[in-house]
Amino acid sequence: FRAQGKTALKKTLATDTSGFYGQGFSQLDMVSVPSAHRAIASRLNKAPGDGVIIGMFDSGFRLNHKCFNYVKAHHAVIADSDFVEHRRDVSDPDSVRRIYHALYKSPPEEHGSWTLSLIAGLDSGNFAGAAWGAQFVLAKTEWADRILITASGNDTIVPIEMHSEEDNWAAAIVWAESLGVDIVSCSLGYSTDFTDSLGNARPQDDITFSDLNGTTTIISKAATEAAARGMIIVNAVGNEGHLSGTLDAPADVEDVISVGGINHDKIIADFSSRGPTADGRIKPDLVAQAIEIYVPDIYSPDSADYESGPAGTSFSTPIVAGICALIRQTHHLDSAAQLRERLYSSCVFAPGQTAVDNNFGRGIPNAFVACQVPAPVSPQASEFVLYPNVLDLFHKKNQRLFVKFLATADDPINYSQVLKVAIRTVAGNLVWSHSEICTEKTPVSLTWPESDKTYAPGMYYFIITYRGNSYSKKFLIPG
Repeated sequence: FRAQGKTALKKTLATDTSGFYGQGFSQLDMVSVPSAHRAIASRLNKAPGDGVIIGMFDSGFRLNHKCFNYVKAHHAVIADSDFVEHRRDVSDPDSVRRIYHALYKSPPEEHGSWTLSLIAGLDSGNFAGAAWGAQFVLAKTEWADRILITASGNDTIVPIEMHSEEDNWAAAIVWAESLGVDIVSCSLGYSTDFTDSLGNARPQDDITFSDLNGTTTIISKAATEAAARGMIIVNAVGNEGHLSGTLDAPADVEDVISVGGINHDKIIADFSSRGPTADGRIKPDLVAQAIEIYVPDIYSPDSADYESGPAGTSFSTPIVAGICALIRQTHHLDSAAQLRERLYSSCVFAPGQTAVDNNFGRGIPNAFVACQVPAPVSPQASEFVLYPNVLDLFHKKNQRLFVKFLATADDPINYSQVLKVAIRTVAGNLVWSHSEICTEKTPVSLTWPESDKTYAPGMYYFIITYRGNSYSKKFLIPG
């Protein structure tokens, strides 16, 4: 909150019902995001999404608009990478030319920047995303369209859809996992209309319905492996129409949260793809607003304008990903499966919906219910002494986690005060635990891992519990 002042912004969130969010209030209010924001500000005194790392996979990102000032001021983009052209940044220089091209009105960076803004944007009184307090990792994985220079010197714009983009996505998910990304929001999908690198149609490359079983396509295999490692993948179900079995990969993966689209009246969008998957599972998993979305005008002359109109499950997806960030923030010890269950359990049926189905999935999520924001649990400074800094420690070779614990002086000297320490994977699997009786005269010192043990590189949670209070820290063992 440094840019605007924590106290002022907290007061605004606690009292304002719509003005803070501008015209974008309704698309967030449909899923109770403003209510969740107010609860987090009031109870946790944190910006929404604080402590969560979100990966965005798309065709390019421009951060010139005013709504990204908060992200830039707080250095919240902690990494970016271009997996398509391997340039030094994730902007697409061709798209800058396209804004002047009479035949092209929607540069690829508009798509990526719009999806990012729906999570990361903040412009008090005009616009706000669902989890602007998070940190972000940006990956350019998609060609979208290409400009080809003809013999006459004129530009020809052709759509591109290649399986190499799935390879890009797979490489990006490995990279994101290595950086400790908690949640990936992806508004890309693959099924038909494949081409070669020059835009020539290659129908023989299209994904068939029988391939949409969650285990066959390149991108679905990668998403499955990422989900198995505790990452939350939120993906658009697709814009292939209202017919059965029109979803895109990787929305066919069981543990991918696939998102469909509804309008402001909560009626299913005609373009929103439908399940089931080839093996008979219901998709999408849930829905959010995907029509007449309020977004920044990325190419406005003064980079301060907004517009309403974009449509697609591309835009319902980051709204849901933002909700996942709020759940992760408020329930940071939950496994990925528990987080998904909190999200799904909060859903209510859309008007006229009578069962979980292949149109709406479980229905419309409620961010406030899903978060169930608890009072902050933070032990007294005299109780817990951690040194050195956990996050820095494992960046140094041959170093271990050292913990020193001393019971508070007012504790009765009895043997019912038990200190419990645990190390868990981000998926919630227990890898080490220790319990020891403590008194105020006997400090406890612990070292992990033991000198004769090694553990696989990756993200872990350190959790210490005493007298009903818990302290946790996420840390990295690098490869």
